[in-house]
Order: sequence, then structure tokens, then C-alpha cells
Amino acid sequence: MTKSARADMITVLAMQWNHRKVENLHKTLSMRFVKTTQKAQTEVDNLESLKQELNISLEDTEQWVLEVKQWAATDSNQTRHRKRRRLTELKKKLRERILQYNTIDTCTETIDTEAACSLSEDVILPWEAQGDMVNLRTKRRLFDQVMLVRRMEEEKVIIVKEMTQHCQNLRQALEKLDHLLHQTKDDIRNQSMFHKY
Repeated sequence: MTKSARADMITVLAMQWNHRKVENLHKTLSMRFVKTTQKAQTEVDNLESLKQELNISLEDTEQWVLEVKQWAATDSNQTRHRKRRRLTELKKKLRERILQYNTIDTCTETIDTEAACSLSEDVILPWEAQGDMVNLRTKRRLFDQVMLVRRMEEEKVIIVKEMTQHCQNLRQALEKLDHLLHQTKDDIRNQSMFHKY
């Protein structure tokens, strides 16, 4: 196959693909809209259950989202490097404090030093459990769910815009066809009048 024949074949295949895409676009867009709407409702339900689980209000949710955004805005490579260094120092101090805590006679349970210093979400230190402070991981979990709901809502808006644009394109094509039909009728009428004389 020559280069020009291959280019022609690719062009024809691309045109056919575009034609099939336009023919099925209404079905594709409507299916996407239904799926996105269902997914958005699921994520809204997940957000509501998370808010109930965390026992927080709408105001608290907005505050946590703002705090996570502020934290993310201040997070850069240099900041992360400093934080890692500081985290290493804090882990060392935490180990020392846990060892001190474990040696206190009045403590009923001892703390696994390695598990606590791994900063896993599963480990809740006794002094964390007593306060009403919420850790950043919990706030980020809520933040991620809020952002997911917002993305789903944005996706719905985008799909509606695409559907509107597709309808407008179809109307324009219909108007062009209507214009060509009237023009063809006029040409036929003029041709028949010309042949009569």
C-alpha cells in the first residue's frame, strides 16, 4: 500500500468514525448524564453518612474544607522537606514520651511505640481520644468526599452543556437542509417554467 493510499484510507476511516460518533452522540450523552446523576446521588449520600458518622454540621464541614485548602496552599517542596525533618524530630520525642507514659503505674494499657510512630490512622493515642481536636486525616477524608460531590455536580453541568451544543448543531444542520430543500424546489420550479417557454 502506498503512502497516499494509506493516508486516504485513514481519512475515510476517520470520517466514518466521526459520522458514527455524531449519529450516536445523543445516546452517549444521555447515558453519561444518567450514570453521572446516579453517581452524584450516591456520593451525596456517602457525604451525608460521613457527616453523620463524624457528627458535624454544615458549618463545620465548610470550616474543615477551608482548613484543608489552606493546608494544601502552604504545602510546597521546601515546606514538605522542613515538615519531614520536623516530623522525624517529633517521632523521636513521641517515642520518648510513649516510653515515659508506658512506665507510669496508673496507666491501664501500654502503647505500642512502633505502631504509634508509624502515624497510622488506626492508632489513637490516649491523649488524642480525650480531646475534641480532629486530626488532619479526618478532615482530608471529609474534604475528599466534598470535592468528589462537587466534581460530580460539575460533570453534570458539563454534560448538559454538551447536550445543548449537540442540539444546537442538529438544529443548524436541519436549517441548512431546510434551506437546501427550498432552494432545490425553487430551482426545479424555475427549470420547469423555463422549459415551458
